[in-house]
Amino acid sequence: SENDQKMIFKDLSFTQAMQSRKGVILAKELQIICENEKIKENFEHLFHPDLIGQILETYLYGLNVFEVNYKLKDGFYY
Repeated sequence: SENDQKMIFKDLSFTQAMQSRKGVILAKELQIICENEKIKENFEHLFHPDLIGQILETYLYGLNVFEVNYKLKDGFYY
């Protein structure tokens, strides 16, 4: 519930653990690998540190983030 979320967010040990986790990830360099430079530039523009920080907090709201890797082979994406 919303009240439970508020109570959890006020817990200092939870907040410190969450910020520590985010800090480690945000300190890493984002790498976008794409043969098409225009697509690569668009993704680099979209994925700024604020957005990445918000993505890292989605689990707090019951959402999961996952990594998608694909490769074109014989006309199909795998």
